[in-house]
Amino acid sequence: MHQRKILVTGSCGLIGSEVVVYFARQGFQVAGIDSNHRAVFFGPEGDTSWVLERLRREIPGYRRDLAVVSENKADELS
Repeated sequence: MHQRKILVTGSCGLIGSEVVVYFARQGFQVAGIDSNHRAVFFGPEGDTSWVLERLRREIPGYRRDLAVVSENKADELS
């Protein structure tokens, strides 16, 4: 049987990181997308890099890709 997979957007944010942990504990292979945009808005205090490191440490095979999704990018694609 194949391992179920899930993609979590905002995976280093407060809710997204808990979603990652939840599904990993349920046996899913988890991939995350996160841009760490909080660091842009709030400076170093908003940086979520520490969450990424925690997820990589605690969840075997956790993978995160950098991605930015915005209305402007969506408009360019259509």
